[in-house]
Amino acid sequence: MEQEPTSEPSARLAGAAAGESAFRVPGTLGLQDQALIKEFILLPILLTVLERNRIKIESSTMKLKAAYLEMLDKVMKTVHTDLTAVRRQLRRRGVQVYLETKDEEGIRHLYVYQGYSDRVFLRWVFVEAELRIRFAAYFGYEIH
Repeated sequence: MEQEPTSEPSARLAGAAAGESAFRVPGTLGLQDQALIKEFILLPILLTVLERNRIKIESSTMKLKAAYLEMLDKVMKTVHTDLTAVRRQLRRRGVQVYLETKDEEGIRHLYVYQGYSDRVFLRWVFVEAELRIRFAAYFGYEIH
């Protein structure tokens, strides 16, 4: 399969997309497209979490507040850059993703690809686990 130009999201987020098969049923997504949709869903949630943490730190009396805020701003900028790259890749591939609902079970999105539509459902426990992984990756540490 042809490689994408260099506008890939950070290497921290790469992973699932390496060995896609050349044959797919029309309207079905490959592994890379599925990974992009997952990132498209998760990265805005991560940005929201980081922004809430930023607000709490700003209003706190903690020592080294400026250093924490600077670090958070840098990570948020990187997440935003990655999200922009994901959006660009989805657009280039002709995949459209729409929020359907958020409820106590999870978050549902509808995607449209080559005239076909399907749904993605992510349970909140899955979202939380995935956000922890991304949080660790963006801040440069491993979860054990």
